[in-house]
Amino acid sequence: MTFAPYEDARRLHALRHPDSRPSGLAIMVTGLFSHGIRLLACQRLMHRYECPRPRALHRLLPFLAAKVLVVLARRYVMIPGKGEFAAQMPVEPGVVFADGGHLVVGSRALGTGSYIGAHTTVGMNLTPDLRPWIGRNVWIGEHCIVYGDIRIGDGATILPRTVLTRSVPPGAVAEGNPARIRIDEPDHRALRLRAFGFAGPAAAPTPAPMPATVPEGA
Repeated sequence: MTFAPYEDARRLHALRHPDSRPSGLAIMVTGLFSHGIRLLACQRLMHRYECPRPRALHRLLPFLAAKVLVVLARRYVMIPGKGEFAAQMPVEPGVVFADGGHLVVGSRALGTGSYIGAHTTVGMNLTPDLRPWIGRNVWIGEHCIVYGDIRIGDGATILPRTVLTRSVPPGAVAEGNPARIRIDEPDHRALRLRAFGFAGPAAAPTPAPMPATVPEGA
């Protein structure tokens, strides 16, 4: 069974040290000292336990204990870190949030391999119609605003300071305000290295496509 926070930390370590083969201890240390990974862990906790209260007593007590953890996570991690996330948002393992905080993320889904930079808003928590669908291996830069009933395809790159309100095809690049979309970028790794300062491993497995339908309850 995949432990999502560990996969998030593994992904972050691969971005920072693309040529290394880290031990499990190195991955855990990376996660513990990353504010973005802690924010993401809080969102996962919220997603797991922000659900209807169970009726059975043997399930109610663990549920209430988890709810206490959610309150503590919000108080001591999310509020100081200036992060706000939709509890109903499903996030696949292996996602990275930037350590800089100031994040508002409320997409319908967020695929594995994706990266979201600091000072960025993706979707709106209170308005389901303004929540985008984020595919796999999607990179969204700092100071971006992404909203609307749109889809960002697998492998797309949203460059810093972009305001995006329309769908992006898989493998495309969006830049500017309003966003201009390019589909002729041959090397996203080189582009990401220039725009973000890192790009991860030189070769990564091609992810499977995201599901075609929105999960129930999203």
